[in-house]
Amino acid sequence: MAGLSHAAYGTDGFVTSLVSLDRRGEVGEVVGPEVEALVYLYASCDRDFVYPNLREGVAPAFRDRFNGHVFEPAEDHLRAFIDITLANEADVGVVGPGVLEPPGWLLSLFEQIGTRASRSVQDGFERLICRR
Repeated sequence: MAGLSHAAYGTDGFVTSLVSLDRRGEVGEVVGPEVEALVYLYASCDRDFVYPNLREGVAPAFRDRFNGHVFEPAEDHLRAFIDITLANEADVGVVGPGVLEPPGWLLSLFEQIGTRASRSVQDGFERLICRR
């Protein structure tokens, strides 16, 4: 469910929000508080700060782009965030007419953060990469 509603509040790369942040409670009532927390985590990601901190062996510091708060997310939230990120970026990078192989930026992102993804997302990316 978090994947389906991941951009509800907009993202660092997609500024249009579908729902205002002041309606988080309403979103939580619809999708549940745990899913809403993941949707907010995804939307609040300051990508320039966070992505370099997602490599294996680096403490996963996260900065909320809405309020500047820096924290280390819980492991299950971090994994869900990475899974949503990789799924979304794969959709952006390989869906569309004429796309025959994953772009280099997508492969680089997977190399950087893929080890922290769930096994099913890692397996999906391996299948995607083998299309090349």
